[in-house]
Amino acid sequence: DSGASTTVLAESSAAAFSAAISPQNVEGFSAANGSQVRMCGTAEVGVHMFMATSTGNERIWKKARLKVLVGNIKHNILSVTSLADSGWRFTQGPKGFDLYHDQLGLHCLETAYFANCPWVRLHPDATAPTSVSALGVVNAVSVSVVPLVQRSFG
Repeated sequence: DSGASTTVLAESSAAAFSAAISPQNVEGFSAANGSQVRMCGTAEVGVHMFMATSTGNERIWKKARLKVLVGNIKHNILSVTSLADSGWRFTQGPKGFDLYHDQLGLHCLETAYFANCPWVRLHPDATAPTSVSALGVVNAVSVSVVPLVQRSFG
């Protein structure tokens, strides 16, 4: 979501991502239509992303950790602003969009438009393939290769 200030995991997705929710009183978030969004806490989740080199010759799985708010929403939200802060480039045009990591030279492959909105598929850590190399950690938890996002909550 280009306007999202932070990444949010839907409460209904918490179990799939093995999220251990740390209850916190997080207020002041609203949806694009202005309605208030209830956040029940924060969590850190592991994800896997299917990616390719710029030439497309090599396709690999990369692993990352995301620090997220957990809220009463229908779909998970990945903040484009947070991605840009840590080296990701999101471009969108009339024929599609791209999520690219400048330092690694990798494109995210599992992307699509749905309801006229860009979507990126992130696999929960527990269900991703076993041949995965580390991409990094999100929100400055710790970095093994390169961070996806460096934002904190609180």
